[in-house]
Amino acid sequence: MGKRDTVKKHRNQQKKQDMWVILIISILAIVIIGVIVVSKLPKPTATLQTTAKPNENGLNIGDPNAPVKVVEFADFQCPYCQLYWKELEPTIISKYISTGKVYYTYSPMAFLGQESTDAAVSAYCANDQGKFWEYRDYIFTNHTGENVGDYTQSKLLDFAKKLNLNVDTFKTCLASADTLKKVNDANAYATSKGVNSTPSFLVNDKVYDSSTLQQAIDNALAGK
Repeated sequence: MGKRDTVKKHRNQQKKQDMWVILIISILAIVIIGVIVVSKLPKPTATLQTTAKPNENGLNIGDPNAPVKVVEFADFQCPYCQLYWKELEPTIISKYISTGKVYYTYSPMAFLGQESTDAAVSAYCANDQGKFWEYRDYIFTNHTGENVGDYTQSKLLDFAKKLNLNVDTFKTCLASADTLKKVNDANAYATSKGVNSTPSFLVNDKVYDSSTLQQAIDNALAGK
């Protein structure tokens, strides 16, 4: 094979290699663009998961004359708060609240970012229309991570619509400084009780975590 043929063959091989490189780069670019586009799409609202709440009254459930008072401190973006809500709370409701042994109060905290604050504000706005616990269930049902777009304004409004809340009233409440003050006051209340992680619980004014909650309630019922 002459030198000219060798050079020509080399050029052809180089062209094929260049074409493969361009093809691979193009495919990678398409994949990256696709991932970006999908990540920007609004997430659909998940199917609501809920447990019946006895004697709902604002942020409280149960009998106000129950011998044990429990306060839950939780951030709506806290994964362990969601886990408690999903795995343990139904037991607490059926075993203690529905039986008149525990009066239960939820105190929203917001320390994991703007979406935590927005979710807490929205929950207070739902409470103004008598739907706090149902709205809280929507929030936790749709939690997938911290500050990933689960609680955008459009999503929070969508929850309100699904609960047939007055949307105009809800929007006004969202923008209210008084509603934001409720969230800040709840944070201050938690701090005053020595709470520095979520979920935390006051059982007759003593702080416990979710792993010791049931034992703490049993001890309080036994007078210990």
